[in-house]
Amino acid sequence: AMNIARQILNVAHEPAPELVAINPADFPAFQRKHCDQVERSATRLGLSKIADAEARGMFNMLGSHVMLRIFKNDAGDIGLACFAMKPKWPGLLGFLFLLVTGKWKKHTMTECVTQFEDGSLITTQPENISPFEYGDRIVVIKLPAGSSTERIYQAHVQAVAEFRTANPEAKPMIVDSLARVEERWIAGQQSKAAYRKSIGYVSETELRRLLSGNYDRFADKIKKQLHLMAGA
Repeated sequence: AMNIARQILNVAHEPAPELVAINPADFPAFQRKHCDQVERSATRLGLSKIADAEARGMFNMLGSHVMLRIFKNDAGDIGLACFAMKPKWPGLLGFLFLLVTGKWKKHTMTECVTQFEDGSLITTQPENISPFEYGDRIVVIKLPAGSSTERIYQAHVQAVAEFRTANPEAKPMIVDSLARVEERWIAGQQSKAAYRKSIGYVSETELRRLLSGNYDRFADKIKKQLHLMAGA
């Protein structure tokens, strides 16, 4: 229960990403392969690559070195990032795989993000195992697992257009460099952290989704640990 509570708190207290440019040759072939596949699709969509990078600040949470390939559209208001990793205990992804599926496997992600200066955020990604939600200001669009880069991007473009029509005063944060990506990433972390704190770090629905058949055994203990840790 203590370990699970700590993992839940970690979701609300992610370290700054500390993005640094990297040489892809220094990273595993399976990571490069996924990024290369996404890049071919991104190029067809008219996106341009910002950088190959690693979020050094996330190393302890992820438990391994993970290569990111980051793209942007012409306007710079939509960023697309991709990565592949193999979960390793005690990282959150590895923990969730172990608890929910009982299996270890390669995890790939391709995600589009648009961040607004008022803290609103739209992210579009394939369905994944994360049980967490973030309220009305952070719109998480989950497409079927295995959705193509093209489908992810097109769905995101539509969602951003609808949001800006409904919120004409919303001003997007521009991503045109690794430094700007870092800035936007931190802003997103702050928005997510504020929401998680506002609900006591985990909702009842999220906890049931996370624990599944172990809910009755662990839920009350985890809530108690969260209360103690959050107040420490």
